[in-house]
Order: sequence, then C-alpha cells, then structure tokens
Amino acid sequence: MIDIEISGDIGWEVRASEIRKQIPKEGQKKLRLLINSPGGYVFEAFEIYNMIKDYPGDVIAEITGMAASAAAYLTLGADEIRVHKNSTLMFHKSWNFVIGNSDELLKNAMILDKIDQISADDYAKLTGKTKEEALNEFKNEVWLIGSEKIEAAGIPVKKVDEEKDDPQTAITEASVHEKITKTINRVKQHNLNQIAASIKYNFENNKKEEGTMDFKEYITKNPEQKDAVLNYAKENLPKENKSKEDIDNAKKETSGRILELLELGGVKLSKELKEAIDSEMTTGEFAISEMKKINSMSGSNIESLGAPKIEQGLSGDNAKCTKDEIEEQRQKIRGGK
Repeated sequence: MIDIEISGDIGWEVRASEIRKQIPKEGQKKLRLLINSPGGYVFEAFEIYNMIKDYPGDVIAEITGMAASAAAYLTLGADEIRVHKNSTLMFHKSWNFVIGNSDELLKNAMILDKIDQISADDYAKLTGKTKEEALNEFKNEVWLIGSEKIEAAGIPVKKVDEEKDDPQTAITEASVHEKITKTINRVKQHNLNQIAASIKYNFENNKKEEGTMDFKEYITKNPEQKDAVLNYAKENLPKENKSKEDIDNAKKETSGRILELLELGGVKLSKELKEAIDSEMTTGEFAISEMKKINSMSGSNIESLGAPKIEQGLSGDNAKCTKDEIEEQRQKIRGGK
C-alpha cells in the first residue's frame, strides 16, 4: 500500500503535480490518501480527484483529521472511505473573492454554480440523495463531525477504530500471511493430487481420462511446476513404473546398507565380495567368477574338472547349487594343481 498525505491547503501546500509523482502507473498497489485539510483551490482538487478516478488500482480515502470543502470532494473519488471516531467532513457551496462590475459578478456566479452542480452530483451518487437535496444541504453547509454523523448522512464508511478494537475483525499482517499460505498450499495440494492421479492412470492404462492432461502437456503449460510435480509423482506412482535411475539408486542404497552392517558386525570382506554385493551378483555368478580366478592362477583347465557342468548349473539368477557343492568344486580345482 502506498500512502499519500493530503495535509494543508490544496493549491498551496498540496499540489496536484506533486501528488502525480507519487501515484504509480501500473496500479498494482493500493493507494491510501491520508487527508487532513481545510480545502483550497477547487480546480486543483478536481485534478487530484481525476487522478484518483483514473488510477486502475484501489484507492482509500482515510480522514485522519478534517476533510473540508475541496478536500471533502476528494473523498468522493475514492473506492473506500475510512474514518476515525473524531473524523470530520464538511461540504458547502463553493465561493470566491470577486472584484469587478455586475457583468464580472454574474459571470463568476455562473462559474460557481457549475462547480456546485458537479460536486452535488457526485455527493448525491454516494449518499443516494437527489442533486436538489445535496444542493440544499450545501447551501447551509454540511458539517459531519465524528464517524457516527458521517455514517448517518448516508456516506458508506469503514470505521478504523472498530477494526482495531474488535478482536474478531482485527487484521494483522501475520494473520493475512497465514491465510494466504494456507490457501496456496491447499490449492497446490489439490492440483498435485489430481496430477499424480492422472499420471498414475496414464501409466496403468496407457491412455488419458477425459478432462485430464498427461505429464508432458501439464509441464508445457506449467513449466514452473516441473520439480514439484516430479517429486510428488515419484511418491505416488507404482514401483514398477519408476525410472531406471530411481531403481539403480535404490539398489545402491540397499547394497551400501548391507556392507555397512556387515562391517559393523566385525565381518572382514574382501574387495571382490564387496564388489559382488554392490553389483548385486548372484551366488552362482560369484562362485563361477571365483573359480575362474583360481583356475587362472593354477594354470589348470577348468573344463577338465567338470567346470562346464557346474557353470551351466550356476548360470543366471536361478542357480540351485548349494554351498557344499561349490566348496567341493573348489577342492577339486585346488587338488588339480
């Protein structure tokens, strides 16, 4: 919110040119006019009024003291009027100092009448009264002292004091932030649930349900959500549909945990055995690998010792050879040195 002070005489202490510099062009922030002025030059007030009406964002006129005459007219251009219990508004017919003959006086009277017509028209729209009723009130001067009088005149206002005193309506920055955060999180979670369900459905059925979009379509339209969707989808997709990278990482994590537990238990593992566990080698594959190394070191022919039969029986993940059988074959190899 941008605060702009309207304090002092309009046209002298408050200039439209200075107010213009404080108003942003994009209209993304609220403007709050803090008004405490006895009025001033009406045409200067008209210019400020027009700036307020043209501003694309919301404008709040808060009467911090008095808004009288030309300053009171500024409140008519705001989207919301805020008052304190001692705020004061004063409307009246415009007046001027004139020196000249009867023609000059008549011309000036016509100018003042036109100004009063404009002010009364805006006042009538705000209060729901007729222009004639507004002009009649202006003739006698309208003094509205205090928030109760202002409200009773038909002017829609927001009472600042009640906002602060009533804990049920008090709004703090923290409470607003909390509400916004909860809303954002709720929307995000709802969207992610829908996306995960859609991705899961596409994986399982290889087609899209009517009204849903697949992963590529969603990321194309919402590139900023890519990381969030990927992380969420990984937790919700079926295991068999997880990527090769995820599966490899899970295997490495498992083998690392096994090695760590064995070492903590005092088991001394050879480099070859660590590599076998890390690569998830089967018992059959490890036995064949060991026998080949022994055969290479002894210089004997593994085929002459019946190794082909053993290798055939141990190949693949479904090896049926027992530990005793593996040890028996090792002894045969060693006996052949």
